[in-house]
Amino acid sequence: GEAPQRASGPRTFDRNGYGGRGGAGDVRTCNKDYFSTYNPNQGEFMVEVRSYPWRTDYPIVTRSYRDYAHWADSTRQDTERILYDIGRNGMEDCQALKERLATLLPLEVTSAYGTVMEIMAPDATKGNALTWLSRHYEVPREQILAIGDNINDIPMIRWAGVGVAVSDGHPALLEQADLIAPSCREGADHSRLRSGEAFTMSQNRKLIAVDLDNTVFTPNTYETFHNLSALYLAKEAGIHVCACTGRPWYNARHFFALFPFDELCVTSNGAAIVETRTGRYEKLSPIDPQRLDEVLEFLLEEAPQ
Repeated sequence: GEAPQRASGPRTFDRNGYGGRGGAGDVRTCNKDYFSTYNPNQGEFMVEVRSYPWRTDYPIVTRSYRDYAHWADSTRQDTERILYDIGRNGMEDCQALKERLATLLPLEVTSAYGTVMEIMAPDATKGNALTWLSRHYEVPREQILAIGDNINDIPMIRWAGVGVAVSDGHPALLEQADLIAPSCREGADHSRLRSGEAFTMSQNRKLIAVDLDNTVFTPNTYETFHNLSALYLAKEAGIHVCACTGRPWYNARHFFALFPFDELCVTSNGAAIVETRTGRYEKLSPIDPQRLDEVLEFLLEEAPQ
């Protein structure tokens, strides 16, 4: 049919802090550059919000579309993830959603924070991305250490020669880990211990794959300093240090500027491997653009009200 007619043009505005989340039932997509969502109740054809939780040169961009057809069209280019808030979180929730989506097409489902399910292409996992990095850097699996805190880290923790979970990580991850490290929230003394342990564990390793949020940093800059020191020690020892995050590149680039990461990093839970400084794709596993519309319609129909 005919594309809906816009009643008014697009609007852009800035907001300090985070842009906020929609709560249970919220569905949004993301590519390397921005989030995209659907809001039939807004007046404008498209509203772009630039949020500034860190610095003015690192905005988080969210584009909201009033008409479903326009939103669906905006998602067809290089969609790395769909974020779907189901209001609950657990391994069984990930598996249940994955099985329901399998009636449409195979997809990977995981979670990294709160009650938000993260949906990617079937081969998009941190474990598969780590396999690619192993070949790229010519480092065998046995000489790779991976550390994380949540469900989305399980594939790389299981694949690495040594898999490390932080002590306050998700129970499902703790069950899979070879070692448990102090959490970011256990205070300065533990952070010093964590710094020393991280370097000790890295001995005889040639590549360290690290998650970001609640693994190597927290809002407490003092704690971050000691984790930062540990990564610099590893780099000085000639070890590759690669970020492996669930965030898309634009939502993590301010951290890439702070930490001594290698020239390649893993973003969107393994959907993309990009140049750390520029965001240029080295490898991309997008959700099938020919089937993406079906997935979005399915999620909107089953979303909790």
